[in-house]
Amino acid sequence: MTNMNILLIQPRVGEYDFANIRLPLGILSIAALPEKNGYKINIIDQRTDKNWKKELLKSLKSNPICVGITSMTGKQIRFALEASKIVKQNSNVPVVWGGVHPSFLPEQTLANENIDIVIQGEGEITFFELVQALEKEIPLDRINGIWYKENNKIKNNQPRPFADLNMIPDLPYHLIDMKKYCAFDITGKKEYSISFALSRGCPFKCAFCYNIVFNKRVWRGLTIENVIERIKRIMDDFNIKSFYFIDDNICANPKWFKELIDNFLKEKLDLVWGTQGIRIDSVEWMDYDLLKSMEKSGCRNLDFGIESGSPRILKLMKKDITVPQVKKVAKKLLDFPFILKYNFMGGFPTETQEDIDHSIKLALNLVEENKNAYILYHTYTPFPGTELFDLAVKHGFIPPKKLEGWSVFNYIDWPLHYPSWLSKERIELLNNLSFTSRFANKNLKYKITRKTMRLIFNLYYPLAEFRFKHKFYSFFFEKEIAKHISSEFI
Repeated sequence: MTNMNILLIQPRVGEYDFANIRLPLGILSIAALPEKNGYKINIIDQRTDKNWKKELLKSLKSNPICVGITSMTGKQIRFALEASKIVKQNSNVPVVWGGVHPSFLPEQTLANENIDIVIQGEGEITFFELVQALEKEIPLDRINGIWYKENNKIKNNQPRPFADLNMIPDLPYHLIDMKKYCAFDITGKKEYSISFALSRGCPFKCAFCYNIVFNKRVWRGLTIENVIERIKRIMDDFNIKSFYFIDDNICANPKWFKELIDNFLKEKLDLVWGTQGIRIDSVEWMDYDLLKSMEKSGCRNLDFGIESGSPRILKLMKKDITVPQVKKVAKKLLDFPFILKYNFMGGFPTETQEDIDHSIKLALNLVEENKNAYILYHTYTPFPGTELFDLAVKHGFIPPKKLEGWSVFNYIDWPLHYPSWLSKERIELLNNLSFTSRFANKNLKYKITRKTMRLIFNLYYPLAEFRFKHKFYSFFFEKEIAKHISSEFI
């Protein structure tokens, strides 16, 4: 009998797992087609299974067709490599990597001895065809969208065109224990909440964003009928009413977005929802009636990428918004009860202290004006494949030569590991701003799903708020405590 087993692994991210664990949507998405066509899928999630190594060794005994692993740039690479090494040391099963990072650096990824194949770009159709080829021993040169090793050489095939999202089956949620993900909804209530993707891509050209290369500035959405059907199924099957839409840009198609809200109301769905991907200029064109309809449909939170309060830096990153626009939209939203997250970044090439001060000033203005708003401050990270990456290299950044080197990259302390344009003093300031911003406003609490972290947050946020507002980082004892907790957890 033909082997029909496939093993998929969701790596840990690191300290972020301590606060929040969301559904492994990427893994579930690539599992959809094989599962529908009769393959047996086993998913191991390192974030929820403390005994994942034991489970991995057990799964390898069934000699799966392949092991699929996803990875972003950052600490996830470390944990993905750990799993890959176990697979190669204990079997001859092919290891397949997918995700944003291997898509941007496929050759460097394949240079690692524990990785056999890289899926570049969207993986649903490519992975299904790859599984069939591996099962039937069909030559890999017939599979579009992959890089692979053959006779100690790295080869690549033609890229794969974008898929019609509506042709990809609904996610096989039954393959995981839904109760392990998100014990609090997006408003902080003790109700289950899950991530859900309505669309992919964004037509804008932010120079720090992966979308320009990965999605080629193309936006694609599910049909409204498909969205409603899938959301209803989740609500009925799992009694879940809270959804966090993880779209890159949920308002990229205004007509589609308006139709979405109209149908939420028409179907009288008793849901609560928020979104991570909405732009300031999208809300600028919305009238009062649409915003009110969003509220009535269950919208409770909106996440914005402001990035900087400096007009010069906004222009540098091609954000295509202005500070006056941000302030205008912020005032507009005072009439609505939405929880607002404003993301900021500092540490860009050529950025000055004055630019950083502009960002801090704008951030504080936004949270002081609206009691439902909070901010997060990140250190700019030069991810491969983005336009600003080349500028970062020009200004002194030396990127890792091997895959393992990228495992230290995150929004906090990557400059501590690799040469860049940032001075030690600037790195320390950026790290301190980033750290305290995560605790500086109580409206952030609803994002935190683990009980221990919620308790720590409640105790610490008044001090964090004071430090961020006044840039006061003397006697910064709590940061060392956090490092200890993080190292123990990881």
